[in-house]
Amino acid sequence: MEWKPFVLFSLSLSVVGWVWGSEVRGSEVKPTGKHVSPVVDVALQPGKDLKTNVLVGQVVDAQGQPVERREVKLFKGEKILAVAETDRNGYFAFCNVPGGLYRLQTSQTDALCRVWAATSAPPGSYSGVVLVESDEIHRGQILPPARTRLGTALRNPWVIGGIVAAAVAIPVAIAVADDDDEAPPSPATP
Repeated sequence: MEWKPFVLFSLSLSVVGWVWGSEVRGSEVKPTGKHVSPVVDVALQPGKDLKTNVLVGQVVDAQGQPVERREVKLFKGEKILAVAETDRNGYFAFCNVPGGLYRLQTSQTDALCRVWAATSAPPGSYSGVVLVESDEIHRGQILPPARTRLGTALRNPWVIGGIVAAAVAIPVAIAVADDDDEAPPSPATP
């Protein structure tokens, strides 16, 4: 068996991938301008009467300066439970919030909060939420544009598949080609 057909197949697969799709096309990413953070554990603070639970927080910009008069919405699932506005120091508060999972939203950011009663909050819980508003968008798993045709080709799954197929087929073909030798004659038996 010859190894040339395996190599030709692998090379042709690579060329087909290179010509057919010159870029990896994933699902289209549409920036929303909002940054969604991971879930944060927050301990509720006691209210003035010590019987109510208050979720407190602050809205700041990317430089850490407070953002005043910013509307903050409190969501439970898709339902808006309350709306607050930040004061001149960027602080906001929601009263009578029971423990649970909530989403806080401003016009530029979101935060997921796991809210706990002060007595049952885990040790690493925060006493309030800080929402950082920024125009900077971070995307994951998006490569920068390739600067060369080779760089573009190496991002194509068909090309990578051809390279892997060649890496497997060539050694197998060589091993099969070496096995075509005739077996040595067996010793004669008397």
